[in-house]
Formats: sequence, C-alpha cells, structure tokens
Amino acid sequence: MINSANVNGQFGNLVLEPICQNPVTQTDAIAACTNFDQNINIPPVGTHVTVTGSYVLDQGHGGWAEIHPVTSITP
Repeated sequence: MINSANVNGQFGNLVLEPICQNPVTQTDAIAACTNFDQNINIPPVGTHVTVTGSYVLDQGHGGWAEIHPVTSITP
C-alpha cells in the first residue's frame, strides 16, 4: 500500500491521519476542527491494528500514500 514517496519521505511507513484528534495547532485546520468530535482510541506503538478510512495519495506532501481520514482503529 506504500509507494516510493513513503519510502523516501516516511521511512517506508503508511501514513495514518486521524483528524482533529489532539489539540490542533495547524493554522488552516483550527476552524475545521472547532466543534468536531471524533473519538478514536490510538493504541500503543507496536500494536498490530486494523485501520479503516480513505486510502489517498497526499499530493500536497510529496504524493505519499496515507489513510486520511482514519475513521477507526481496532487492535
């Protein structure tokens, strides 16, 4: 599910992007996250998980593959 942009720019990882999960500091995301509530439990690093969401190529960040937005994570 990864491509060369993941290898070169993300250490070979598939990017998972739950939205508005933590306090938002990205200026262009603050308004979008206001009054938005999505409670996704993020398990500890190293946990094997199943992730549901949209599989996209992030053209704004080098074209790497990611799941954005993440709609669920289950161990």
